[in-house]
Amino acid sequence: MNEFTRSLLYVALLVCVPIVTACIKKGIAVAVDAINAQAQNIKVQRLVREIGDADPAGRINITRRSDKGWLHGFRFRRGGKTLTLVILNDAPKAAVTLDSASKELRVIDMMGRETTQIPQNGKLVLEMDSDRPLLIEGDISGEPGEGRDPEPVLVQEINVKCNGDFEMPVRGATIPYWHLGYDTGKGTPEQVGFLVSVDDKVKHSGRQALKIHAEKRTGFYAVCHTMTVPKLKLGQYMVVTYRWWAKGEKIDSIDKAGFAPSLSMRRKDNSRIHWRDGDFERGTFDWMAGEQVRKYEQNDFPPDFNHFSLEFYLGKSTGTLWLDDVSINIKVMQRGASEARYLK
Repeated sequence: MNEFTRSLLYVALLVCVPIVTACIKKGIAVAVDAINAQAQNIKVQRLVREIGDADPAGRINITRRSDKGWLHGFRFRRGGKTLTLVILNDAPKAAVTLDSASKELRVIDMMGRETTQIPQNGKLVLEMDSDRPLLIEGDISGEPGEGRDPEPVLVQEINVKCNGDFEMPVRGATIPYWHLGYDTGKGTPEQVGFLVSVDDKVKHSGRQALKIHAEKRTGFYAVCHTMTVPKLKLGQYMVVTYRWWAKGEKIDSIDKAGFAPSLSMRRKDNSRIHWRDGDFERGTFDWMAGEQVRKYEQNDFPPDFNHFSLEFYLGKSTGTLWLDDVSINIKVMQRGASEARYLK
């Protein structure tokens, strides 16, 4: 999508949400007509026409010119005049300061209201609302370089405690921070001979590793680690990175299964909502490193989500698998900026 399309659809979204889909399908020229046809206020039509009749001239770098949030700036040319569309993001209101060499500027809001503004000492100071873009006719200068959205900011980082080196003392058949689980199969892991223990002879590092052994091809059985995660706020997303070392011996499977990691979303009763699997490994292989990075948006978490479960499966397989040096890292990132201090 070019900058012109993006800016026009942005205005369309704010002005007339029900016809955005039609705008995308019909193209910009038809979109302008569609917006005008739906707009009840003749002044709204005027603002859209101001942009629709102009030629796009790229994005202007005014990202940091608000005391809260940040700005989109799109430049247009029409009949020898310069138009700049200014949009406030990530703040309901902000004071905006723009550089201008013009003696006066014509400012139109999204309702078509027009005012004449006189810059003071080359500065135009405006109060803006996030739901009311402004169109400015006249010279507006940006900072050097291309206009860019602010980089996401790290809000929280968690290195999950999971006994991933499997060095903690084992009490009976219980591996600290890990439990047995299964999603398909007849009988519990213990009943079908899905055996889990620590091994002090075969390990990647330290004193011992986790050993998984299956005598029968049954269902999908796993060792699992359960973890709760922070609740995301508006504009945030989550990146979950998990790493491991694995070694396999005579892993034989049906249905193209075998050893694979999986990160599952689960409800309070531990029933599975959704999962993301890695590739299955089979046969005999020496110690090899694995890593998966999963990104979750705020709307990826359903209302009944309770926790994540990291699961290492030996699915529909016989053979032996060793795991060691498992780590889990969670980063919560904030898009854009809630306040100007987040900007670099």
